[in-house]
Amino acid sequence: MWPMTDQLMLRQLARQALMGATLGTVLALALLVSNCQHLLDVVMRSSAPLIVSAMFVAGLSLYAAFGAAVTGFQLILQQGDLE
Repeated sequence: MWPMTDQLMLRQLARQALMGATLGTVLALALLVSNCQHLLDVVMRSSAPLIVSAMFVAGLSLYAAFGAAVTGFQLILQQGDLE
C-alpha cells in the first residue's frame, strides 16, 4: 500500500462527503415526496415554499455530508494504525 499523503487523504474525505451529501439529498427529497408526517404540507403553507424546501434539502444534505466526512476520517486514521 502507498503512504497516505495529505492530498490523498483530502481526496478520500471529499469522496466521503460527496457520498454523504448525495444520500442526504435523496433522503430529503424522499421525505418531501412521500409527505412524511405532512412535511410537504407544512412547507407548502409557509410564506416562501421554494426557499423552505431548498433549506430543508440543503440542511439535511450538509448534515449527512459532515457525518460521512467525520466517519471517513476516523476510518482513514484507523486504517493507518493497522498498517
